[in-house]
Amino acid sequence: MPRLLIVTQVFPPSTDALSQLLADLTSHLAQKGFDVHVLTSSVNYMTGDLLPLREFLAGGVTVWRTPALPLSKFSAAGRIAAYGSFWAAAWPALILLPRPDVVLYQSTP
Repeated sequence: MPRLLIVTQVFPPSTDALSQLLADLTSHLAQKGFDVHVLTSSVNYMTGDLLPLREFLAGGVTVWRTPALPLSKFSAAGRIAAYGSFWAAAWPALILLPRPDVVLYQSTP
């Protein structure tokens, strides 16, 4: 089956709508036999908590977390810094991760 890589700044355990949508999508695709990988931030979008840099979720979805600055929802400069720090860490990770057949990018809500 094809290998899918989803690149997104948000993913569970964050409880925002995009995280929940992506959790449902990745779980469904993994159940259908896809090799699903998610590259996301190590900072919980909703709480600012730090998360493990790599974890495996039930259902065959592999989540890779990159270091990033906590997201500031209250200032444009803070949002830009958090987004920039995510991408600064994501580019090297994209080179090191297993090569995907398909890449899906989702922007921050």
